[in-house]
Amino acid sequence: MTKYKEIVDQLRTNIYEGVFPALSKLPEQTALAKRFLTSRMTIQKALNQLKQEGLISTKRGHGTYVNSATYQGQINEYIGLVNRYGGRHKVQSKIISFNVRFPEANEMDYLSLRENEPVYDIVRLRYVDNEPFELEYTIMPIKTIPDIDMAILEHSIYRYITDSLHLKIGPAIRKIRADKADSYDIKYLEVDPNDPILELEQVARLSDGRPFEFSQTRYPYQNREIYYLSEP
Repeated sequence: MTKYKEIVDQLRTNIYEGVFPALSKLPEQTALAKRFLTSRMTIQKALNQLKQEGLISTKRGHGTYVNSATYQGQINEYIGLVNRYGGRHKVQSKIISFNVRFPEANEMDYLSLRENEPVYDIVRLRYVDNEPFELEYTIMPIKTIPDIDMAILEHSIYRYITDSLHLKIGPAIRKIRADKADSYDIKYLEVDPNDPILELEQVARLSDGRPFEFSQTRYPYQNREIYYLSEP
């Protein structure tokens, strides 16, 4: 693992564990460079990665701060669509594509992978009560979540992770944005070209800190509401 990725992992863990709590200021780059025995350029690269993940922000002239839990969109456990709706509704999956390939540069960063460590590339359309509900684009490292097949994809990946692999799902960081419908949205979610789409980008981790999923999930605007609890 390269030096800056080691620093990213250590700082990320420090943030998760509250060593650097929400809204706290991180040490100056020179102090971090001394702590990690590296250059300021390497520290800057690591901090830029944490900014992309939504964990920190830089205030010009004031330093770098840990984002609040509300801004991060941090959740302790993401239970998956089947667990969320399966008891009261009919949940189905249509596999649009399922491939194995080597990771792209941003996927290597998000999932702490080397360029020769393969990933699953999964696109699924999820139905709730026979209506298109969400379109999922998911990247998962094979070394962490092995032996996924079509049968698993047609049901619940998260139940496979917890029930068959006996792994515990931990925190996730989400970025939420609005977008215009693209050709896949129009085809699979059955939306109009001018309809707004809500996209949730997520990096999910196991309870031991290992990242196991980088995904973008797209919803028709009427299918998703986001609630946050703001603490005083």
